[in-house]
Amino acid sequence: FDNAYSDLQLTSNNGTVLVIQNIGEAKIRGIEVEGDIAVTRGLTVGGSFGYLDARYTDVGNSTAVIVDSQMAGSPEYSYAVNAEYVVNLDNGGELMFRADYGWKSEILSFANWYNAVEVPATGFLNAQARYSFPNSNISIALQGRNITDERTYTTGFDSSVVRPGNYGYTMV
Repeated sequence: FDNAYSDLQLTSNNGTVLVIQNIGEAKIRGIEVEGDIAVTRGLTVGGSFGYLDARYTDVGNSTAVIVDSQMAGSPEYSYAVNAEYVVNLDNGGELMFRADYGWKSEILSFANWYNAVEVPATGFLNAQARYSFPNSNISIALQGRNITDERTYTTGFDSSVVRPGNYGYTMV
């Protein structure tokens, strides 16, 4: 993909206050590839890869954003892998086991260079086991998100910490 944007509005931090500015233009180019493969009966694996070159090309009269700097919140690289195994039971029920891992390279928290925080590259591992009852739409699942308990920020603020590893169940 190859996109050009004009009249961008974005939030920058002037040190004490968040300010919304029209800052000009940006060019966003990249590639995304994804796929799934049925390895055996019941086992599917998949993955994706992304490359992103997102840069400001014109910043107007803004002194907070530099031409050709990386756009805030835009990782240069990202990938994800997953595996799912489904077992059809003799009673008509179904067991499903799934794990997925997603990773993205570092991002800048704000567009302005003087107080942007570089959020480090981060990956998250999730898993789920689900039982679907026979002849019904009812299932129960155990799940874990961020099960390796990765700690990082989603932006540059202390209050934006990614949720720690958590576990739970759902019944639908």
